Amino acid sequence: MKRLRSGAMCACNCPAGMETKRVLSRRSLLQQLAFGAVGAIPGSVSVGATSRTTATLGLQERPPAPADGEVFNVVVVGGGVSGVYVAWRLQTANPSWKVAVCEMSERIGGRLYSIAPPGMPHLRAELGGMRFRNSQLLVAKLIEHLGLIVDPFPSGDTRNLLYLRGKRFTQGDWKHAERVPYALTNDGPVVEVGKSPDELQRALIELYAPDAAEFSSSDWDTFKKEATVEMDGQTVPLHQLGFWNLMQRVLSGEAYQLIHDAGGYTNVRGNWNAAEALPWLWADVVGEALHRLRDGYQELPLELARRFQDAGGAILQPYRLRTVERAAGPTVQLEFERGPDRQPWTCAAENTVLAMPRRALQLLDQGSFLFESQQFRDDMDVLIPQLAAKAFLGYDEPWWTEQFGLQSGHSVTDLPMRQCFYFGTEGDQAGADPGNRNALLMADYYAGDAHEFWPGYPSSPLFPVPAAQRQIPLDVRTPQLMVDELQRQLIALHGPAARVPAPHLAMFMDWGADPYGAGWHFWPTGAKSWEIIPRVRQPVPGANVYVCGEAWSTTQGWVEGALQTAEQVLQQKFGLTHPRWLPTDANLGP
Repeated sequence: MKRLRSGAMCACNCPAGMETKRVLSRRSLLQQLAFGAVGAIPGSVSVGATSRTTATLGLQERPPAPADGEVFNVVVVGGGVSGVYVAWRLQTANPSWKVAVCEMSERIGGRLYSIAPPGMPHLRAELGGMRFRNSQLLVAKLIEHLGLIVDPFPSGDTRNLLYLRGKRFTQGDWKHAERVPYALTNDGPVVEVGKSPDELQRALIELYAPDAAEFSSSDWDTFKKEATVEMDGQTVPLHQLGFWNLMQRVLSGEAYQLIHDAGGYTNVRGNWNAAEALPWLWADVVGEALHRLRDGYQELPLELARRFQDAGGAILQPYRLRTVERAAGPTVQLEFERGPDRQPWTCAAENTVLAMPRRALQLLDQGSFLFESQQFRDDMDVLIPQLAAKAFLGYDEPWWTEQFGLQSGHSVTDLPMRQCFYFGTEGDQAGADPGNRNALLMADYYAGDAHEFWPGYPSSPLFPVPAAQRQIPLDVRTPQLMVDELQRQLIALHGPAARVPAPHLAMFMDWGADPYGAGWHFWPTGAKSWEIIPRVRQPVPGANVYVCGEAWSTTQGWVEGALQTAEQVLQQKFGLTHPRWLPTDANLGP
């Protein structure tokens, strides 16, 4: 292992005519949608361009409703990527087992949600996760094993825009100090002038981890536990400090504000656990290549679900877990509400895997025996939920390319929209009609403080949907006033000369709404993730109830983290062998 060092740092620095009597907030509307209060289409899964039956997705037709009191070898609660991964691995390794996935919604995928917009069959609006890195071996090798089609994730070029402090410049302007509206300095430990935000962050990380460029994933794991910082004569473990604290000690206030404003994700530059932040951000600042699935990231859990069913597993939807009760020995009794009328259903499970978002776990009946453990309660409460949302707009043409030459990647602003991604033009995709110039823009991707801005718009009236587009899932329909404001901010970002036409399509997804509660999670200062993660894996000793998911990983916010925790449950709690398609040195976390 390369030598680990940490720097010894000294201190330096409602429209008229609206008929509804009660206007729900956007969050309230989405919460009702999430719990099946409105808009559910029995027997369908919302994915792609339409709400389609499971058969058209390649999934088997829904099995007959199991009898009350039925016994399973394994019940997996949650149809996100970690849940269907666990179910697939268990069913294929144990063909005689009776395994079920119980998902509360009408959709498989969790926070992977890919929609083929009407008129753009070769594009995908990624309303949840959208990309992965080659260094994320579990994801990359699983996708390869499943034979899914991978494309590079387009990253743009130096023409991409920034609109900060009322000044407009490009990604190619960082070396020109007079074009960057921040008073950077070279008086501190970091040379700031002429550096981009990524370059500033790389310099900061290398002050605390000088060997970072040579670190393996296991080196970073050791670094998290052992790294210390000298602060005013005291030696402080790095995990007890916040990332913001580190930035403020070595960067000027202007450099910190630049990183905050130009990074696109406000919360990433916030005060979360510094020992977790440095390795998390390192891959960003060194520019690791990013990739995407051509058919959308949701295709990963869908393919796992298909293979699970082909192996004999059952997917039960919509089944919402209410309570987890003790039964004989390690077996537990699970009580659900199933179907649109929420009829009670109870089953027994010899093993239960809760592959649920942290917030969904907190929404379980507090009488569930899991909550008898104060340690489990504390371990759930310690996490910092990161509120995030995405909005997509569809246009008749790629105006950003025709007017500004922008092809892909993102442009960034300090306005509440924070950043937009140029997702592409239908006719430019492989196999598409070249004459189809319909284009897709992620008009807003925010995380952090901007989350307080957009839910302020009333949820109705919704952006009008033409008859040809009424297959857009109800849970991503967008308020008209939000679309109007997005258009205004897009013009501000691209300049007063920008001719931004009216969109013909709008979609919005707020991951802060229940039952998700967050787009992803971060570890707070003081948290020892290497102790908490193994503890949460089996919250109550002696009970065969296991927990996995992105929140309980060291790769939070990525599918890799969700799969790492799932694989650890499979190997440690079920005794499954390491997958043959996965390199033996792949890091699965603590």
